[in-house]
Amino acid sequence: MGQQIPRVFKNKMLYDYVFKNEKSKNDFLKMAESWLPQSEPIVINNDDDALNAAAYFSVKKAKIKTVNDTDFKEYNKVYILGHGSPGSHQLGLGSELIDVQTIISRMKDCGILNVKDIRFTSCGSADKVAPKNFNNAPAESLSCILNSLPFFKEKESLLEQIKKHLENDESLSDGLKISGYHGYGVHYGQELFPYSHYRSTSIPADPEHTVKRSSQKKTFIINKELD
Repeated sequence: MGQQIPRVFKNKMLYDYVFKNEKSKNDFLKMAESWLPQSEPIVINNDDDALNAAAYFSVKKAKIKTVNDTDFKEYNKVYILGHGSPGSHQLGLGSELIDVQTIISRMKDCGILNVKDIRFTSCGSADKVAPKNFNNAPAESLSCILNSLPFFKEKESLLEQIKKHLENDESLSDGLKISGYHGYGVHYGQELFPYSHYRSTSIPADPEHTVKRSSQKKTFIINKELD
C-alpha cells in the first residue's frame, strides 16, 4: 500500500496489486478493511486524515488480482515487495521467509521474468551492511574503508545474490534489469509526508538521514552493470 500512497497524492495512475494466490489477496483485503475508513473520506482536517484517505483510495481504486489472472507482459516494470535487511539473502513475505532460489523460481513460474525492469523494495535490498548515513551519495560508497577487509568482500546484498543466480540461468534472455535500494524503506513520520518514497538509515525515520528512494537505487543489467 505504501507504494501507492505517493501516487494518490500526485494524482498518478495506481499500480495493480498482484498476489501469489487468492488466500494472500483475501488476507490483504481483510486487513485493509479492518483499518481503512468504512466509506469514502470527504473531510480532511489534518495529515492523518489525508493519509487515511490516500490509503483508502490506494485500495479502492486499484486493480487487485493474483498471478493466475495476470499477464506480466503487459507491464513495463514490477515492484517486488517484502521484508528484508542489509546483507540478508531472504525475503519475508507474510509468514514466509524465502531464499533467492525460491524468489527466482516463483518469478519464473508466474512470468515476472518477462518484465524487463524488476525492482526489489525490501529494506537493505542493495546493502551488504546497514548504511550509517547517505550524504547524498549511494550508501555502498560510504563503506569504502570496509571494502578493503576480506570479511566485507565476502558479503553480498540480496540484489547481488539475485544477479548472480540470474546470470547463471541460460534460459533467460539478455537485457533484464534488476534494481534494489540502499537503506530502510519508510513512508511517513515526524516531518516526512509521503509525497515521495523515502529511504532512511533508521526506523523510525530520522528526517536528517532520510532521502528520496530514487537517489539510493542500485541497478544491474544482467551480464552488465550500470554505473
